[in-house]
Amino acid sequence: MGADRWPRSVLRVMKDFDLENVQDIRQVCEKVCGEACSEANDSKGTEKVDKIHRKYQKLKSKLSECQITWEVERENLLEELKSEREKAQKLSESQERLKRKVVKLEKALVAEKQVSEGMKSHLKFWQGMSKEDHEENHKTQETRRKPRRASRSSTSSWEGGWRKPPGMGREG
Repeated sequence: MGADRWPRSVLRVMKDFDLENVQDIRQVCEKVCGEACSEANDSKGTEKVDKIHRKYQKLKSKLSECQITWEVERENLLEELKSEREKAQKLSESQERLKRKVVKLEKALVAEKQVSEGMKSHLKFWQGMSKEDHEENHKTQETRRKPRRASRSSTSSWEGGWRKPPGMGREG
């Protein structure tokens, strides 16, 4: 028994056996241990000893039951603690995996934003180029629609099967 539990235990025993002082405790101990055999014939003393012995047996039995119950509960709690630690470890590992995944996705998002911005600038550039090309093509078509004065000799030579010089045909 621990130092702080001993006085409580003594007080409990005194209460359980209706003992009022240390002298009563000594007397009971002498009777139980057989040191006071001469007083064993005293019926009152024998009754007290029997009463103490019965209470002792009950307390001993109850202590055994409590120890068994405590041990079972302790084992259950240890298993539960082990299980909870394993769950915590798995959750911690999962959290680390998810953190790495988030970092990876954030990097991919930044890269995608950069690509998107590049694509937007290219689109704007090509849209601008397209407008310029459209305007240039429109001007070219207008100039083609205007009739040119062509000499008869040049037209007849073209119709005669000569090849057109480069740059004179339709482009595009």
